[in-house]
Amino acid sequence: MLMHETSPDAVVSGLVGELARAWDGLDALSKIIAARGGTDGGGPVLHRLLETACIARPEVRSAVWKTEGEQLIPVAQFGCLTIDPTALALAEACSRSGRTRILNADGVSSSDSTGRDPRVIATPGRSPSGRRAVLAFWSPADAAPFDSHTVRIAEALALQVALIFEEEEWTSRLLNQERADADLGAARRIQASLLESPRVGESGPVSWASFSRPSRVVGGDFHDVNVRPGGGVDVVLGDVMGKGLPAALLGAACLNHVFRAAAASDPSARLCQILSRTNETLTPELVRLETFASMILVRIDGDPLRLTVADAGHASLVIRGADGGVFKPRGRETLLGVEREPFGETTVALSPGDLIVVFTDGLTDVGRKSRHTFDVAGWLADSRALTPADVVSELSAMIEKFCPAGDAPEDDITFVAIGIGDR
Repeated sequence: MLMHETSPDAVVSGLVGELARAWDGLDALSKIIAARGGTDGGGPVLHRLLETACIARPEVRSAVWKTEGEQLIPVAQFGCLTIDPTALALAEACSRSGRTRILNADGVSSSDSTGRDPRVIATPGRSPSGRRAVLAFWSPADAAPFDSHTVRIAEALALQVALIFEEEEWTSRLLNQERADADLGAARRIQASLLESPRVGESGPVSWASFSRPSRVVGGDFHDVNVRPGGGVDVVLGDVMGKGLPAALLGAACLNHVFRAAAASDPSARLCQILSRTNETLTPELVRLETFASMILVRIDGDPLRLTVADAGHASLVIRGADGGVFKPRGRETLLGVEREPFGETTVALSPGDLIVVFTDGLTDVGRKSRHTFDVAGWLADSRALTPADVVSELSAMIEKFCPAGDAPEDDITFVAIGIGDR
């Protein structure tokens, strides 16, 4: 038995012309190769490629494998229901060595009806990015030997097969990326519609406006404003560890737990009871995910005018009195997901002209890139009398100054401004 090896050199200049002289049907083959970008999973086009390559040699059978590590994965075959074991063995040897293997002489075997080994060419292909393939041609032992032109055809086709696999992989990646981008785009539109558009409203003597801007496509800040029967509002605002889509999903889950806790509580339940119930149901999930969240619940009653705060490690609330003085109620430092101890609450009397701003730490860190910390309390103390809409307008302009369009903030930014008017 005669066997020899050749190196899978790159296709040299003029190879196409040499191949055209070697076999008929290469014009059709070149058209198939040129159109390979429209593959449907690679298999159908590879089958047509093999079929066209074998037009002038009807006794030739062929197969293509994709190489994954040391494993050969069959992708397409032509002219046979099963792959000849000798061809498969030579293809495996070719894959291991990375060199063309040729079996072109007589030997004793039961591989075909003549009782002799078939004639086999097995050659590797490697794309520029490293995607590997193996191509094999085989024919009966009494068929014409495979000559040097045939060897070069096999090597050229193996390279094309590897390029097909590479394009298929890139196409799959691009499609997956497009789907992921579409999903993120939808999530962005949903979050922008529900959270980020400055929302304004009023209930009795209480008016409010809110603002939110994520640091990525979507963010982990969450908030909601709910009108209370008889006047006043309930506000929930929080921040979860992390950024992007995982944080956004976690933030939505935190809001859901708050709503469930409120729904399961008596209508007269205190904020600290709702927050404690939220923490009780949410903590196991946060522990399992190895994360945490901060949250603040704010209730403003219209009659009598008062503010009640239940805080879970957020402590980002400032009150600017009608006289210009600034007050920060002290909150609890324990975050959600840390322990299951019950939370307390703080109540503060309000007066017409008071302004409350509740915010996430992204607002104080808005100038982090330029090594500035934004002092919300100091800003309010130095400001003229502001309405909630004024707060949103002036703070959003300040945020735009630090983070112009296209320049994302360091952290998600969310705040709610609440004004107290005359009853």
